[in-house]
Amino acid sequence: MDWKFTVVGLLTGLLVGMTGMGGGSLMTPILVFLFGIPPTTAIGTDIAHGAAFKTVGAVQHRRMGNVRARLAGWMLIGSAPTSLLGVWSAVQITDRYGDGVEDVMAKVLGAALLFGTAGLIAKSLIQTK
Repeated sequence: MDWKFTVVGLLTGLLVGMTGMGGGSLMTPILVFLFGIPPTTAIGTDIAHGAAFKTVGAVQHRRMGNVRARLAGWMLIGSAPTSLLGVWSAVQITDRYGDGVEDVMAKVLGAALLFGTAGLIAKSLIQTK
């Protein structure tokens, strides 16, 4: 590949480190729409990438005293099984749609981005009142 991926990783890592959000909502669409990587490959690649760089960020935030381990544990109880369910669902979609899976995943990705954007807008409106 090339240095452009490193620059995108640098910017995404900076945003996630500062805000705790943005990795999936930034990196996956960038890989799909700017670099032309198929959605399923972009999703898998982003998850692997995120696991590595979020671990580094989590360790640093823990050192700074910004982590409530019990809260993180409770969140993990809910998110770990549903993450596996999401991967299983992606396999089912691939089995059902075959070659058309990339189109389906692009639509799922688009819907997720719209919901994420709506959530961020709602959050900013609530905080300004």
